[in-house]
Amino acid sequence: MKPDERVDVSFRILDGAEGTELLPAGTKADHIRQAPEWEVRERWMLGAVTLRVGNLVMEAEQMPLLDVGLSLEFALRDLALHGRSDLSFSDGSLLIRFIRDADLVDVTRWQSTAPREWRVTTTGSASYVQLAAAAARFLRAVLDLCTQGCPDLLLNNEIERLYRHAAVREFGEAQVIRHAQMVRRRLQ
Repeated sequence: MKPDERVDVSFRILDGAEGTELLPAGTKADHIRQAPEWEVRERWMLGAVTLRVGNLVMEAEQMPLLDVGLSLEFALRDLALHGRSDLSFSDGSLLIRFIRDADLVDVTRWQSTAPREWRVTTTGSASYVQLAAAAARFLRAVLDLCTQGCPDLLLNNEIERLYRHAAVREFGEAQVIRHAQMVRRRLQ
């Protein structure tokens, strides 16, 4: 099977939310700074996510964008090591299975039809490099949009670490300045 040409992971913020609207109502700067990793990953920055690999199009609403990005990165690392990896979502209704043969990755969407029963709904294929690049672009875009709308997010150790990890060579001048300003603010 040849890899498909279209590989993308994209998102949109729900209901036109911007900046601090990406956080739970009433979240203050002190809470942003001290929030634990699980809360940052699972409760903040909700949006709609689309994974596109050729004919496979998976769309999910109300997803924690950081958790999706980090879970996808982990699934791809696991795939590189073991040749197979699964990505499932918290409601248990959807499963994405990755199976690698050399550099070619078959991506299959499984839909829950009943408890413990699944059926294949769509399959696509891509090179491992295409998938990894799409996942990296997704995480960078999420971090850029969210920290642009709410720079205080960079006061959180987990967000700041992810920002540095995702952005080290790819972000432009505006993102580097935003990060430097928050680093100075953290030190005050």
